[in-house]
Amino acid sequence: MSRYSDEERQRIRAESYQTLQRVDAVLAGAPQQNIDVASDDDAFVEAALSQPLEDRVERWKREAEEQTAREQRAVRERRRSEHRVEPAPVNLDLKIAEALAGERRFIVEVIGETVAELVERQRESINDALRPLRIELAELKIAHADAKVAIAELRAQQSGGGIIDPPALPQRDRPN
Repeated sequence: MSRYSDEERQRIRAESYQTLQRVDAVLAGAPQQNIDVASDDDAFVEAALSQPLEDRVERWKREAEEQTAREQRAVRERRRSEHRVEPAPVNLDLKIAEALAGERRFIVEVIGETVAELVERQRESINDALRPLRIELAELKIAHADAKVAIAELRAQQSGGGIIDPPALPQRDRPN
């Protein structure tokens, strides 16, 4: 069993259709047509279907044209107001100071990049100069280790009371 009587349902339906019709009319910009829904539902459906629907593309075009017109009006208003106002006095000292500050920032940036490049080049040249010294140091460490081994073997032979046969020391090739 329904909460509403047939008359109440018909009245609610009629009010709903009229509300939808008013909303559609406002959105479409069309004048409102009052259709008596309470009398005949089929007539309302036929009347609603007979009204042309606005194409999306046409609506977007219309809205875009309206927006363009609003923007053009705003631009014209701004130009009118700019022409009415006297130009503000130009502070040349401030303009010159701003230009000089910009030039100083640029020069400091360029000098910083140049110094960074020079430091990198210097670091690379130092590493290149140290490379042969590091190689020679590694060779000396190896020779020192070999000499320690030879000394240890000599001490072992000497403590044993036997004949000392000194091992051959490693020969190092020296570049000319």
